[in-house]
Amino acid sequence: DQLPVRVRSELSRAKSEKRPLSLLLVRVSKISSLAKQSRTEEAELLHQGFANLLQKVAKAGDAIFRLNLSSFCLLADETTRDGSDELIKQILGGLQDIANDGEGGASSLHVAFGVVCYSGNPETEVSVETLLLTANENLAQA
Repeated sequence: DQLPVRVRSELSRAKSEKRPLSLLLVRVSKISSLAKQSRTEEAELLHQGFANLLQKVAKAGDAIFRLNLSSFCLLADETTRDGSDELIKQILGGLQDIANDGEGGASSLHVAFGVVCYSGNPETEVSVETLLLTANENLAQA
């Protein structure tokens, strides 16, 4: 429930301060597959490990939201598209540290990203709804 409120606040601030803002939706499919197999403890451990990884790559001023068991949102303050690409590289690079061994390790983690970026140009018309819908569409296509 807090995500649209926070995105609205951060987008408004980014517009007024003419700074970029990126929204990354992230889905880890293995978490939900473990839960469907009634392996809830493993799913929760993987979820917590991934949340910790996101906290490691996030910087002060960023916000992380849990959307559901297998999906997260990283609202990256003052982050351009190139900065979002770097965040994705850091996340992918940290997967080995959180992978459940015995079932393919990091290679069994399928991580999808839905990214949308606001450039910081105050003349660019963009709404919270557009940001969230576009990020969600990008995640669905990933």
